[in-house]
Amino acid sequence: MSVSRHVHDPPPSPLLVWDRDCGFCRSWIERWRATTGDRINYAPFQEVADNYPEIPPAEFEGAVQLIEVDGTVSSGADAVCRTLAVVPRLAWIAWLYRRVPGVAPVANVSYRAVAKNRRLFSRLMPAATYALAGDWFLRGLGVIYLIAFVSLGLQIHGLIGSDGILPAA
Repeated sequence: MSVSRHVHDPPPSPLLVWDRDCGFCRSWIERWRATTGDRINYAPFQEVADNYPEIPPAEFEGAVQLIEVDGTVSSGADAVCRTLAVVPRLAWIAWLYRRVPGVAPVANVSYRAVAKNRRLFSRLMPAATYALAGDWFLRGLGVIYLIAFVSLGLQIHGLIGSDGILPAA
């Protein structure tokens, strides 16, 4: 998915260009923006494509495009790896992509498969929110309470009562 491209008028800081109309893209951009902070700028191609005529519209529609300050453009999985590499704790992802045989082809094929089925994947991927974590926590707590009360119900007659460990009249 990565074709060597350059733009003549690069942005002042790295810019990841994505599809505003894609819900899957939007949710991942929110996550990446929180992770990369101000090291990467993000813009939908619908707003900035005219600034970069060297990149065909089909490229913008098919994959994210990372435009770096030297004018280098990377696309798809390569762009994702380069974007995440600006965060020191995630630099290993780009290292794997560039240096471990087989990782880049698998990542590129996977990226293309997801890109072609974005609507399906956006339905499969739940929004990463605190509400979701809270929901699962409460469900787990409910299961623990259920187990505790069922256990008590099975043991109560042997513990308390006229024939129990602690006889009560």
